[in-house]
Amino acid sequence: MRTIVKPHVWIAGHWAGEVAMRDPADWRRWFAAYSAHLGELATLAGGEGADVLMIGTELAQTSHHPAWLDVIVRARSLFPGTLSYTAHGPDEAGRVPFWAALDAVSVSLYPVLGEGGDRPAWHHAMAAALQRSQVAAHKVQKPLWIAEFGLRSARGATLRPWESAEERVAAPDGPLQAAVIEAWLEEARRAGVGAELVWRWFTDPAAGGSGDTDFTVQNKPAEAVLRRCWLRALFDRPGSP
Repeated sequence: MRTIVKPHVWIAGHWAGEVAMRDPADWRRWFAAYSAHLGELATLAGGEGADVLMIGTELAQTSHHPAWLDVIVRARSLFPGTLSYTAHGPDEAGRVPFWAALDAVSVSLYPVLGEGGDRPAWHHAMAAALQRSQVAAHKVQKPLWIAEFGLRSARGATLRPWESAEERVAAPDGPLQAAVIEAWLEEARRAGVGAELVWRWFTDPAAGGSGDTDFTVQNKPAEAVLRRCWLRALFDRPGSP
């Protein structure tokens, strides 16, 4: 097992991709504060033996800024493991100018998949998103990782895969979530993706369940899908019993 430390900027009622500054002075203050906080996390992650540190997650309106290179240099000085950044889908991945300074190109993928029963449409949308993401990775000769993918266990979730339970009330649909996650794993294998991280899993072992309609896979059919995938990967390794 490997440990990935992946910080998120949480803003009540908003999203990290909305973070943007008004003028150069604000940008300097923001990056100084962000770099200081990331430095604390990098030191903690290194001290605890984590394998990977994401320097940021879906900060789509900041990733054009050259100050990220200074953030990366500081993180490297504090964390001995692998560094990456999680871009918000293929669009941001294609714009990030600092991939060459990192060890992997990572993306979160929540494209519109289509109707709940249209599996060919799901696979088409997934393959297209992966292909577009691979362009950024190939350009800098880095591995591609899916740093986030997932789906609510809710009816109609394939039409807006990024949508949370707070945004729309819907009947639970565990089998839909399981089928979509299995499809993502299939497409990731076909594309040769280096890592796939599922959103999400809580520390509470009783989380999720058949009546839950949020993203967690716990105590739902999707959990069994991940277990099968993990066991297959474990026993397919050279030298496995």
